[in-house]
Amino acid sequence: MDILHISRPLPIAGLEDIPAPSTDADAPRALLTRCPVANATSLVQAEAIAVEASVAEVWLKDERGRMGLGSFKALGAAYVIARDAQDAKAAGTTYVTASAGNHGLSVAAGAAAFGARAVIYIAD
Repeated sequence: MDILHISRPLPIAGLEDIPAPSTDADAPRALLTRCPVANATSLVQAEAIAVEASVAEVWLKDERGRMGLGSFKALGAAYVIARDAQDAKAAGTTYVTASAGNHGLSVAAGAAAFGARAVIYIAD
């Protein structure tokens, strides 16, 4: 079986200006420190899991308070909007998505945090 490895996404017509995913963890960390609603998540000791796994301790990140949205997934779209805000491109911009879940919440929260607008389409 041949395996094709692509280190960079293939260009898609009309999306050439979209940045590729970054492997630099310091960049989003620095950006999130400037986000007015991106609080640190707390750690919770999970004793029942530790007992089940026969280990001394298990700690979990409790993401329920993340941006008031209850999910770590709330960072994705909000991060993109924060990047736009860093480049002075977010204020007054309207971000549009179709989502009935966390992505739509992230777009709305990111837009609210950085002075942008959001339109979220939800299927009937």
